[in-house]
Amino acid sequence: MSHRPRLAAAAFGIALAAVGASHAAGPTRADLLVASCFGCHGSDGHSPGAIPSLAGKSPDFIEQAMRGFRAGARPGTVMSRHATGYSDEEIRLIAQFFSTH
Repeated sequence: MSHRPRLAAAAFGIALAAVGASHAAGPTRADLLVASCFGCHGSDGHSPGAIPSLAGKSPDFIEQAMRGFRAGARPGTVMSRHATGYSDEEIRLIAQFFSTH
């Protein structure tokens, strides 16, 4: 049996705990949405490797990229699948989060 599902769950748990710790009043909707991004794009969008960092990118850039992935107009492997699950409002929240980190 592969350890990938357990590793992914552990990484998500760690990311969610880090987000929750930074907000005494509790995580916002944007915090919850971006927690799954941290596994590939790094904590708070600062990528440690070859995956692009999202931190500090303009909201317009992130929104256009996400909508492109969602529409299939922008090539991607994993991102095309992730983006199809987000509404326009969720994409806006994600873009705003990363633009300020």
